[in-house]
Amino acid sequence: MSGLKFSEIPNGCGKPLPAEQSVHAKREGGLQRFTPVSRISCGDRYYGAGAERDLYHQCEECHEKSRREPAAEAA
Repeated sequence: MSGLKFSEIPNGCGKPLPAEQSVHAKREGGLQRFTPVSRISCGDRYYGAGAERDLYHQCEECHEKSRREPAAEAA
């Protein structure tokens, strides 16, 4: 996976995501990697500190699919 992916839409395939892809927002405004206590899956809600809106974890495949769908509808 090339990096952590998020979606504003609560959907996902449920595929487990490796813990090393988890991050949370730091008080200073940056992101910090962490190892979560439990596993996360594609579609799980992101509970990081400082999230201004609801975000959901996505695997690479679901992220690419969600990016292609609006482009296909526009064509």
